[in-house]
Amino acid sequence: MTYKNIVFDLDDTLYDHQLPFKRSVEKCFPTIDIQQIDNIYKRFRYWSDVAFPKYTKKLISIEQLRIFRCQKTMEEFGIDSISRTEALDFQADYEYELDQITMIPEIHQLLLALHKNHIPIGILTNGPVDLQSRKLQNIGAYRFCCKVLNKE
Repeated sequence: MTYKNIVFDLDDTLYDHQLPFKRSVEKCFPTIDIQQIDNIYKRFRYWSDVAFPKYTKKLISIEQLRIFRCQKTMEEFGIDSISRTEALDFQADYEYELDQITMIPEIHQLLLALHKNHIPIGILTNGPVDLQSRKLQNIGAYRFCCKVLNKE
């Protein structure tokens, strides 16, 4: 079979999206049961998905979305009354940890092979352009594809 091109999603395909989240939870909320990280992460994504349509319709800012998802998630896991500042501190640490991401080694090898065989590679993502572009830069993905389309 010959492929004309292959498209990947960025988050949780090219790098482990949960690892930076886990590191930030451990730092910012040390009393939380880290053994529950899979459930915490799923609920964090759930609350993000709840707020995302409001963000895309410009009814709330990205900052409001981030505060909301952090507060709602931590409430579910026994940390009540997360302040706006605590939520934003978590977000700042999470963004720091996102800057430390690396591509999953097996995916890197696959992209190298595709690139070597001249198979065009696309990477899709639906997050904020500045954040997603930074992730693409950090994992070295621009080496394999180079056009960013802004759908915001």
